[in-house]
Amino acid sequence: MQDSVLDRIFIEHQKPDHGSLLPSITIHARNDWSEQHVDDDIEAVKAILLQAAKQALSWDEDSTPSQIDCHRWRYAATLKPLDNTELGILVDEPRQWIVSGDWCGQGNIESCYQMARQTVAKICADQIS
Repeated sequence: MQDSVLDRIFIEHQKPDHGSLLPSITIHARNDWSEQHVDDDIEAVKAILLQAAKQALSWDEDSTPSQIDCHRWRYAATLKPLDNTELGILVDEPRQWIVSGDWCGQGNIESCYQMARQTVAKICADQIS
């Protein structure tokens, strides 16, 4: 996918415990491309992303999905620290607050899982002690 507008492609029905899903794919455009096209007509954006997906996945007329949706997450991308360090979850012990989110990690979908895991681990550790 070098030089593509696409950043990531998720084959949803191949994830663990998702075998009963109908074939579905989630595609994320690159953040820089998305920022440049954030106010473009959604149908034009959809057409560009579909063409990039066709090329990346070698889709032809028979394999191209019949149902396609396009959604903007205008404020989803977060800035990463220059040194690539992760904050991790933020804990205020006296108030018993935990602040967490993908922005505490690398600002990507994997960080959602990682920060949720850290949050659960912290809560469980506090309940044991």
